Amino acid sequence: MTGVGGRPEVVIEGSNDLDGPWKEYHFHYKPGNLSGPPPVVASHQPRLDWQIWFAALGSYEYNPWFVHMVFRLLQGKQEVLDLLAKNPFPRKPPIYIRAQLYKYHYTELPSSNISSLSDVLHNNRLVKNWWWRERVREYLPILAVNEPSLINWLSQYGLAKDHPWPERPSGRIYRAIKYLRSIVRTLDAVRFMWTLFACGVLMRLFESQKQR
Repeated sequence: MTGVGGRPEVVIEGSNDLDGPWKEYHFHYKPGNLSGPPPVVASHQPRLDWQIWFAALGSYEYNPWFVHMVFRLLQGKQEVLDLLAKNPFPRKPPIYIRAQLYKYHYTELPSSNISSLSDVLHNNRLVKNWWWRERVREYLPILAVNEPSLINWLSQYGLAKDHPWPERPSGRIYRAIKYLRSIVRTLDAVRFMWTLFACGVLMRLFESQKQR
């Protein structure tokens, strides 16, 4: 979708100096790392990566949740970092974060160098990256965690509080779900989905054996 002329993608970058170097935050599913192959996600629906694709079609002014996410990354909130594939600042959050808008394109194989099916199956010898990209424009200007304009802007949406959600869940069910999430978070999404599918098939087989 929206692939004509390139796929729009927002790339989030952090740095401890205005002059760089700038390090990219990588996500589990959306294009980012040029050498990363497109993942298989069905039937899983990666909500955050999906929403960032929608944000790339507009601007941050119409996506306050995106600015809120950047604000939490500047704070180093673990709940937000857990949604990412790689945190380039594992010790402490960066001082500055910005976002750039790119258009991603699939890399084409150099047909003149393909002499056999083996070359196609092992095309990493011909093409190093799955993608190439071109910068379109700045998506989000450079922000710092205590910048007054950022706090004021988020306050208009009620998103600048340390605890924006008044609910304080508790109880056995909450603790059980939290424990299961801590386990599932460490699993590869594709393997997890195939494991659930295999368990469903095995359960159906056992049921059919009992009926006999």
